[in-house]
Amino acid sequence: MASSKYSDDMPGRLLQIAKDNPNIGFTNQEIGALLDGVTPRTIVNWMNAHPLFMEAVQEVKDERDAVVTNALFTLCKGFAFTETKIVKDAEGNTVRTETTEKNVPPSPVSCFFWLKNRQPDKWVDINKTEHTIKTITKAEDLSDDELAKIAATANTTDGGSD
Repeated sequence: MASSKYSDDMPGRLLQIAKDNPNIGFTNQEIGALLDGVTPRTIVNWMNAHPLFMEAVQEVKDERDAVVTNALFTLCKGFAFTETKIVKDAEGNTVRTETTEKNVPPSPVSCFFWLKNRQPDKWVDINKTEHTIKTITKAEDLSDDELAKIAATANTTDGGSD
C-alpha cells in the first residue's frame, strides 16, 4: 500500500517531476500516481493542509494550461511550417532533400470553442424563448375584446377547426 505521509520535500519533488514529464497534464490522479501512488483525495488533503504544496500544484497546472491555451490559440489563427522530405534511392542513399512551406488554415471548431468560452454571452449555442402565460379563473371577468383575442388565438393554433 502506498504511503500517504506528507513530507516537506513534496512541493520540490512535484516541480521536478513536472519538469521531467512535460507531456502529462497533471490531474490530481496523475499527481498522486507520481507521488508514491497516493489517491487524488490525499492530494486534495495535502493541498488544503500545506500551502506550499498547493502553490506547487497550481504552478504545475497553470503551466500545463498555458501550453494548451497557446496551442488552441495557434489553431485559431492558423500557422505555417516547413516540411523537409528526404528522398532516397532503392539502396537507401539520399538522392535529394525537398523543402516545402505549408500553411494550416485557422480551425473554425477551435475558433468557436475559444469564443464560446471567452465570450459566452455572445457565442452561446442555446436559444432561449420566454413565454408569458396569463391565468384566467373566470371567463366572466374578461372583456369582450379579451375573449375575442383568445378565440382568434385558439383558431390560429388549432388550424381553425371546430
